[in-house]
Amino acid sequence: MPILKVKSIKPKPGILSVERYYGGLSKVKGYKKVIKLSSNESALGHSPKINQILKPGENIIFRYPDSSYKKLKSILAKKHNISEKKIFCGNGSDEIFSLICNSFLNKGDEVVIGRHAFLLYKIYSKINGAKVVFAKENNYTLSVDSILKKITRKTKILFIANPNNPTGTYIEKRKIINLLNKVPKKILVVIDEAYGEFVRNKNYTSAIPLVKGRKNILVTRTFSKIYGLASLRIGWSYSSIDLCEILNKVRGPFNINGIAEKAAIVAIKDQKFIKKAADFNTKWISRSSKKLMKLGYKIIPSVCNFYLLKLRNKKQANILYKYLQSNGIIVRKLDAYGINDCLRVTIGRNEENITLIRALENFTKKNK
Repeated sequence: MPILKVKSIKPKPGILSVERYYGGLSKVKGYKKVIKLSSNESALGHSPKINQILKPGENIIFRYPDSSYKKLKSILAKKHNISEKKIFCGNGSDEIFSLICNSFLNKGDEVVIGRHAFLLYKIYSKINGAKVVFAKENNYTLSVDSILKKITRKTKILFIANPNNPTGTYIEKRKIINLLNKVPKKILVVIDEAYGEFVRNKNYTSAIPLVKGRKNILVTRTFSKIYGLASLRIGWSYSSIDLCEILNKVRGPFNINGIAEKAAIVAIKDQKFIKKAADFNTKWISRSSKKLMKLGYKIIPSVCNFYLLKLRNKKQANILYKYLQSNGIIVRKLDAYGINDCLRVTIGRNEENITLIRALENFTKKNK
């Protein structure tokens, strides 16, 4: 992508060279209704119980929200059996990543991320003048050994998505613990668990319990994925009290809107619906993978609500991407992530998944 040229007011050095983040497409020309499988949104949407706070008569819009978010923090603390004082709430996980980089990075600092990591880690780091260093992956899974080898005296932050987006892979419990034990205490380790609620594997662990006794770890969660509240922009983190205080100093006073907080509280209480969503995802990850592998496609094993469809090369991936779009189906190209021979496919509703599989069956027949 070319560097943007601005002839009038100029921002601080490095800003114009930052590559903008683009979300998954939502529209296809010629289609009023599309099958959107490009943004890892919840297939079942949000808990039906949330509809009650969206009805007319809930007159909360004209009031400022509670800037302490005490009710939300309280219910999060109770659910996860953690300290309310160590919880920070943000306008999605994205805001928390931004605040972390704004608070800790200076020009010349280094940030270590995976080769195929969530793009915003790199973007927020570069905005603050840091150098981004990429750790290697083995079979699309981030290598702990590579992370440790990339650490230098300039390293300030490690960003680790576990499970990882866009690959859908994860780092096992023993390896995460080994990493945390070996990382110097002066380095901040940010573990992004946006897709953590989808994982059923016994050798996976949330890093939330691992915060205890460690002051350099911050774990993020979001309500955008399994809770189905992507449009409301709400996330949270768990860390030391000191890290929480730093983030509270630099956030806006009302960074979460009142409707988002109320919806999040209702969503947490409806764990029956969350289990239903997780079960649905597990079923369709397995079913989709088996059907597509029978057609000859390679599927990268995923524990998230999406999977990677691996093609022979970039050209084949582009052809399939365009074919699916011509049938009103939107998936995600991954060129920006450095994976140009794969397409990322979100698990959709029953009929959406069936339609996608049929489209791939037709594509396979036409291209034998």
